[in-house]
Amino acid sequence: MTDSSTNIERPEEHEAAPNPWKLAILTSMADYIDAGSIVAIAVSLAIWTQAFGMSDSTVGLVAALGPNAFAAGVGAVVGGRLGDAG
Repeated sequence: MTDSSTNIERPEEHEAAPNPWKLAILTSMADYIDAGSIVAIAVSLAIWTQAFGMSDSTVGLVAALGPNAFAAGVGAVVGGRLGDAG
């Protein structure tokens, strides 16, 4: 008779769990950079509106289609995945 308990894989033998402090720091930095990106676009759009006489529609299009908006979206996806990993 074969003892089947010897064939059980133990979690200790596999890859170690990620360091929770490292994940917390990475997630916090992703949130910090995402928030900084939102503030930067808000401030710059206010300055651009006055300097170039942009209409409300143009400001909305620049905010929605600008590279900063895409960067915030990518940051949210990456930061969200990092947060879920913990």
